[in-house]
Formats: sequence, C-alpha cells, structure tokens
Amino acid sequence: MKTCKIFFIVIFAIAVNGCATPTPTPDSATATLARPAATATPQTFQSLQLENDLPQTRLSPRPSQELPDNHIGAWFGYYDDYYDTDFVYRNGFKRIRIGALFGGDADWSPILNMESIPPEVDATISEYAENGVEIVLVTAVGSGLRAYGATFKSEEEINRYLDYVRFVVPKFPGRIHYYEIWNEPAVWIDVKDYANLVERVVPVIRELDPRAKIIIGAIQGRWEDGYPGYGKHQRSRIALEYLNKLLELVDLEKVDGISWHAFYDNIPSDSYYQDYPQMVQGIKDLAASQGFTGEYFADEILWTTVDDEGGDNGPPVSQLIAAKYYTRAISEHRGLGINVTINTFFQVPFLAPIHNLCDILAGAEPSDITLSIETIEDANVRYYAFTLPNGDKLVALWTNDEAVEEDPGVSATLTIPGSSAQKVTGVDVLNGFEQELVTEAENGDLVISNLLVKDSPIILRFEKPNFAEPRFVEPTESPVEPVTIKLKRTGEERIPAGTPIQLTIDWLADTEEQVTDFLAAIDVTGKLDGQPLPDLNGYWGEIKLYEGVAGGQSGDYLSQWLYPLGVLSPGMHTVEVWLTLDRPVTDGFDTNNDSRLDEYVGEFLRFFLNIEVY
Repeated sequence: MKTCKIFFIVIFAIAVNGCATPTPTPDSATATLARPAATATPQTFQSLQLENDLPQTRLSPRPSQELPDNHIGAWFGYYDDYYDTDFVYRNGFKRIRIGALFGGDADWSPILNMESIPPEVDATISEYAENGVEIVLVTAVGSGLRAYGATFKSEEEINRYLDYVRFVVPKFPGRIHYYEIWNEPAVWIDVKDYANLVERVVPVIRELDPRAKIIIGAIQGRWEDGYPGYGKHQRSRIALEYLNKLLELVDLEKVDGISWHAFYDNIPSDSYYQDYPQMVQGIKDLAASQGFTGEYFADEILWTTVDDEGGDNGPPVSQLIAAKYYTRAISEHRGLGINVTINTFFQVPFLAPIHNLCDILAGAEPSDITLSIETIEDANVRYYAFTLPNGDKLVALWTNDEAVEEDPGVSATLTIPGSSAQKVTGVDVLNGFEQELVTEAENGDLVISNLLVKDSPIILRFEKPNFAEPRFVEPTESPVEPVTIKLKRTGEERIPAGTPIQLTIDWLADTEEQVTDFLAAIDVTGKLDGQPLPDLNGYWGEIKLYEGVAGGQSGDYLSQWLYPLGVLSPGMHTVEVWLTLDRPVTDGFDTNNDSRLDEYVGEFLRFFLNIEVY
C-alpha cells in the first residue's frame, strides 16, 4: 500500500463532498408526523460586513396576501392542520400542499358516498383561493384505499380510485390548482403499476377540470441505518431509481408537475445533501429528454427537533439550527427553479426566518450570474442568483457545512465582473435585519470586500443593477501554442489574449487495472461562465507508467485528461469542473494509514478556476 495522494478535495463555490452510499431500506420517510415543537432564540452575532458601521434596519415581512408568488409553501396533513388560514398568511406562504380534505377518525375512510363537501372545508378552500394561496391536493386520503397497502395491480383498486377522483375534482374548479396522483408510491406500488395509474387518471382529471394541473411522483425518501455521521439515527434519501424509471414510463407531455420529498433530517456531511443540485439537474435532464416542460416540486422538507425513539428520523437539531437548514433548502430549491413546501410543526413558533425569506423571494425568479468569491479560509460556499420583477437582482449565499449555534461567518470578497449597482443591501434572514453594504468599483468590476458569509443565507439585493451578461464564448482554434493549466482546488490564471487554453487532470493509481476501473466509472462535467462545457469525457489519454518527479518510473499508472478549452475572449472567465464516479473506485493508496485502501464514489472532486484574459 502507498500513502501518497495527488489530489485535494475542492471546497469552493458550490463545493461537494462525496462518500459511499449504502443501499437504502424501503421505509417511508414520513412515517412520524406529530411531535411537539421545541423553542429557540436567534443568535446575537449580527455583523454582515467587517468595518461597516452603516445602520441596521429590522425587517417587517408582509403577509402572503400582499406578496407576489414566491413558490414557497407549507405541508399540512389534514383539515385539522390547514384550517388555520391566518397561520399561512402571517408567515408569507403562497401555497399549501394538503394530504386530505378532512381530519379526525375518518382520515382513510371513503368519502364517495357523501352528498357534498362539508361546508367548513369548502369555505376554507375558497378563502385560500380568494387570498392568492395556491393549493396542491394529494388525491389519496378519502378513496378508502390504504396509503401503504394499495398496489393498483387490480382493476378494482384502480376503479375505486377513479371514482374518488371523479367525486373530488368537480367540487373545486378554479380553487384547487394542482392534483397530485397518490402519495409516496415507491414502497408499495411497482413503478409500472403507478405509471399505469397515472395514464388512467390523467384524462379523467383533464375532463373534469381542464384548468387544473396534474402532478406525479411524490417520491419519498427511504430510511437506512448505519450511514456515516448519523450515529444511531437513520438517513433518508429519495428513491431516485424509482423516479427515473417513472419518468421513462409515463408520457410526460400529458402532466404538469413532477414531485419528490427532498430532505428529512439530512446532515450536511451526507453526500446526498451536498450532491443534491447535481441530482436535481439529472432529474430535469431526464424529464426534458422525455418531453416534459412543466414544474418541479420538492415537498415535505423537515428537520426534526425531537428524537422519536420508536420511529425513523435523523439526528434532532435545535430550532435555531433547523431554521438555518430550512432557509438554505428553500433558497436552494428556488435557485434551482423548484417549488418548495416545508413541514412547520417542529418549527413553531420560530418561523420568523422563513417568513423573512418568503418576503424577500416574493416575485424572484432564478437567473444566471458570473461572479467570483474569494474567502480568507477554505469555505464550502453555495450561492444562487435571482431577478426581481423591477429588475433588481438578488444573490443568496451561505456556507453549506454543518450549522452551529453561533457562527461569526467567514470573510469573503465577492466580485461581479463588468457590473455596477446603485446600492447593495445585505439581508440577514435569520436575525431579521438589513444593512447597506460598502462596495467598490475596481477596473469596471463591482467588488464587495469583508463580506461575512455565514451558515444561514445572507441575501444581497442589488438595486438598479447594471450587470454584465453571463459570458460564454465558444472556444476558437488558434495557431498559437496552447497554454496548459493543471486544475487544482482553486486557482487563478492570467492568459494573453489569443492564446488557446487546455485543461488537464491526472489520475494516478497503484495498478493499471485500477486506472481502467476508474476510467470506466468516471463522469466529468463542467461549466465555463455558467454554461455547460461539451464532451468532457472523451479526453482521457491512454494508461501509462507514471514517471516520478525525478523522471524515473515509480511503479504507478496514470491517465491524463487533457481538454481543449480553446481561445477565450478578453476579460474574466470562470471554469468549474467536477468528477463523479458511478460506483466505488480505489486508487490503491492508503492516505490515512488505516490498512484500508482509499475509496471514492459519487461526486468527489471539484475544481474552480478564474481566468483573466488580457
């Protein structure tokens, strides 16, 4: 065994840690839903920028009736949960997802023989619609079929469900905006049977309420024991294989939404948590390839504050830590263009940070941006950009590792090339205040120095911005000898205009077979100025004996990746490259001297490079 290593794990911008993923066990991630809430006090450290003495102003978030759509909502199980319309309004939620029209002892009993919907239910649905709250109704409870028992293999079950749909849908035209076909099918229902159910139900809903939209999926997480970092608790991860197969089986041009249950108590050291944006992009790419043009929904997001000894859950956290994770998850999903709903019952009464975010993101739509972030120490910074209806820009950013009770933040310099703004304000959603930030103009760039990036989202609002368009110039050929840049964790290069650029990575392993295994499992992806780079996997060279630093053969084997980036236009450019393995791979080294070979799986390396072409 050898104890040398040639790579560093990249932690920059949207940095991702990779680790092995055990096979999940088929348990529902929503088995326990009613536990008491804890209390929390917001942290007192409130600086947003070092050496900034400008005044701070407390936020006064608006009720949802006064907000444009923010695509953020709450999940309620039954009428006993969603009847409190004021709770929804005063916390800024613009949509709700409800599991059942009724509550009480008859949660799962059929309602097909009822002459009408109870007046209090009808009135509540109407009130929400009149106040601009969009409703997603899960069409499961009330059909008389058990949620975790029905298989839809028989015509009897399918017809009973269709009868239920025919009873409910005509009662709410124009008031219920979305109907979700069943809930969490991945445990009990074979994917082919669920796909068949979708094909049977869609035309019925279309006929009964042509304006209503139809959502499929509601794919749950599966709980598994023994995952690193979770201790005695369980880890939840959505049944991605089930969802992907479903997207291949269903005619996606006939449906309007695809949904899944994103996070249940997931910890930041979990590769699923860190790799989540790449997983989402994979879902979107597959759906788009099948003709889908609709919306995406991430529902039932939850971080528990109470340990349920008799059920499945991840490590409990305080309401303060949960608020940080909720606001991260909301910001991330909105940055990815996904509608999002959260569980609120553990978080009451500490919902103020979520209300603040609901207000700030009202009307905001995801947008691209070219920027660089330099931190004084390694930091796993994640960011997303948005555009408001009036043209103002938002950037949400945070450190994406484990949250702590008191986080002073990491000092950073944020640069937006070729851009300016009349005013930049920082908004602390956790502590509920905003402060104008000190900015500088340097060589035509907008620079914010001494910015404290924390473990909960800080929102930067750029008023009357003049942002350069995100740049992507198709690389061109040149007779000039190319410059080769060896990728590393973070890097900066200055390249003369007209010079072709090629990027390189080496993979070194103990044996030729180990390199062969790596090349069969690796997927290279990357972006130039926010736009995908094409054909990255076709540039690995042949396997050779590695010549050591002194020129002698070391006995190791190597394959070099050499990618022709081409000639870039003058100005600042940003390159991101990341490596993902679809199965565990070893390089034959033992870095930790623990008598076990190092092993890699998932997204395990990310490189970030700023290139100035002058």
